[in-house]
Amino acid sequence: TEETLSGYVQADWDTELFDRRFRGNIGLRGYRTDTRSTGWIQGDSYAYLGTADVEGSYSGVLPALNTVLELTPELLVRFAAGQNVNRPGLSSMAAEGSAFQNPDSGEITASRGNPNLKPYKDITLDLAVEHYFGKVGLLSASVFHKSITNFIGSQFLENIPFSETGVPFSTIPGATADTIVSEFSMPINVEGRKKLTGLELAAQSQLWFLPAPLDNLGVVANFTYVDADEALTGISKTGYNATVYYETDRWGVRGSVSHRSRWYSGRNESVMSAGTRGFEGSTYVDAAAFFNITDKLQFTLDAINLTNEKDTQFWGQNRYLYNQNQSGTTYMAGLGYKF
Repeated sequence: TEETLSGYVQADWDTELFDRRFRGNIGLRGYRTDTRSTGWIQGDSYAYLGTADVEGSYSGVLPALNTVLELTPELLVRFAAGQNVNRPGLSSMAAEGSAFQNPDSGEITASRGNPNLKPYKDITLDLAVEHYFGKVGLLSASVFHKSITNFIGSQFLENIPFSETGVPFSTIPGATADTIVSEFSMPINVEGRKKLTGLELAAQSQLWFLPAPLDNLGVVANFTYVDADEALTGISKTGYNATVYYETDRWGVRGSVSHRSRWYSGRNESVMSAGTRGFEGSTYVDAAAFFNITDKLQFTLDAINLTNEKDTQFWGQNRYLYNQNQSGTTYMAGLGYKF
């Protein structure tokens, strides 16, 4: 369970700076969170072997600043600074563990939650320039920086005795405290302060300047580049999304592409360790359409993963193939009625 008590104070302003409209707000938010995790220990054949009960708490004060300088009504400069707290998922804090033995190889794998996980905090700075035009047009560029403490990552250990896992060796019949576990995993707080810096570009527009009927075309696109410490897992260095659409009051169709480059879910200094793992880059293509049968009745059609993209998982610093999945293309049709 998780119970949180919080409150905040905020001050807004709307004035002028260098003869330009300058608005924003500044505030503080205080919080206290109490956690309690009760879990059961699971063994081979899902046998129940006991429970664990762990309580914890944390509290703090988070400042925030948001500002907007209107150089013109269409050209804005935004700056934001703040501290955020990001709580671990309840499953990561669960006071439970499990161990299984491969019936063919005899190898044992084990994992457990970490009730002592702390939330990770980040100090974020964000500077953006935005230009608005037309009815829905936008061009923007922003840079951001995060300084993170207590980042939540995964610890992968190989060939360690049962006694070092925190999972009872009685979960495996015949095992002892000295029995070797081939692979053990547990969520942990990464030591030290980790940093990431990034750039984001975005654009969207209805192409009203084209001759009819092409003036119903529109585009939406964004691109992100992130330079992050290696300890910060789950982050791609580059990613982009783009959508082209054509819409009228009666019907519309759009196609989208989404890409993210290679990312790691875990890292280990050993070249051949399976603790280094992740996913290769992927690109997904989707499409959607709608048709308004009446003012209240709408037919929709969606197609997801048109190119049957693969999810490729690797292990080791040399990125050996670990697993590959293909979900195929999914088609969905629907009817919506407004009343």
